[in-house]
Amino acid sequence: MVIRTLSLFLLVVTYGSEIHASVDSFPEQWSQMSSFDDNEKNFRYAQFITNLNQRSVDLTLDNLDDFLPDDWISRFNSDSSILVLAGVLPYRYINSRLIFLIKHKNDQFRLFHIETETTPDIGSDLSSEFVLIDGHQWVNGMRFFNHGEEIRYIPDLELKILFHKLVATTEDTEKELLSEKIRERLKSVLEVEELHTDDFKGFDRMSTLISSNQKVKICTWNIAYFNGDNASYGLVAVLDNDQINVFELHDRHRHTKNPEREMHLPTEWFGAVYYDVIEQTVSGKIIYTLLGYNAHNAFTKIRVIDVLSFGDDGHPVFGKPIFMQGRDIKNRMVFEYSVRANMMLRFDRNERMIVMDNLSSFDPFYPDDPRYMGPDFSHNGLRFENNRWVFYDEIDLRNRQPRRRRN
Repeated sequence: MVIRTLSLFLLVVTYGSEIHASVDSFPEQWSQMSSFDDNEKNFRYAQFITNLNQRSVDLTLDNLDDFLPDDWISRFNSDSSILVLAGVLPYRYINSRLIFLIKHKNDQFRLFHIETETTPDIGSDLSSEFVLIDGHQWVNGMRFFNHGEEIRYIPDLELKILFHKLVATTEDTEKELLSEKIRERLKSVLEVEELHTDDFKGFDRMSTLISSNQKVKICTWNIAYFNGDNASYGLVAVLDNDQINVFELHDRHRHTKNPEREMHLPTEWFGAVYYDVIEQTVSGKIIYTLLGYNAHNAFTKIRVIDVLSFGDDGHPVFGKPIFMQGRDIKNRMVFEYSVRANMMLRFDRNERMIVMDNLSSFDPFYPDDPRYMGPDFSHNGLRFENNRWVFYDEIDLRNRQPRRRRN
């Protein structure tokens, strides 16, 4: 089957703000770009986006009609504070690209890239709508459709802008300020019940996990400082008796002296960007095993296996004594290794087993220094047995039956 891909270009501007640019020749350039084959489009794509970004500088509400090609659309939100301009560039064989520029108030344009797919050879019939949620009119969400089929949903445009600013800035204090703004707005967005099961794919700078029972939603992201240090940010949203409770997570991993022995409240979180969640039931209560990554510093990186559970008061607790490594029982498992290496840590859903690279020093003079640790081409695993994660070493990834436990 042939997949026809579309690149969707959005210009989102706040009503009343000026965007200065010459737009006389853009419809002609757009028509020419649309006529190219896939290879030619890809070859010219980067320069086309650069030119579009430059043209947007002189764009105003007075010259929109001259700027817009015939097959573009424009939409105001309900209070006319946001204007969206959109067009579809058809491809034929490769994955689609949803690319949009956002201008908010007096801010500069922000460029985004999102992949999407559409039915082949149907052409473009673009439409869009602002998403209105009763009682939450401040949420600026938008859906985009082609021939009535939804191709992208962005839950909140303002969050999208904040994440783009976070990635673009090089100032440490600005990164912290923007992350606090993101956390504040994201907390409000997570409290909206209609968005609780949304996967937040519209926010590609943030990891979002939703438990299979759809009770728990975890959002995490990180910032990198100039000196190579990293910090994690996160929130946990819990659906409890038709009410959503949201908890802020505050990264304290640098101040944790013995992370594998400690249990933490959200204010003491061993920060990580989580990329997988596994549910189990222990003593009649559901727990959530989390796989995460922490970029840590300029010399080492960290992989972590943590456990999220909830106390009798409904508040999150991180860490639980269910990791058995020989006779040793841990609250979480932390793997620190060289920044020059990459460690595999993932959950094999077919085998119901967490598998990972074994780490060892690649310099005999520093056998226990994590700056010299890396995979040694052997593998270990964890299997959930009798309400505990049991550690096995030297597993064969071609034959997942554990060989022996590490004593």
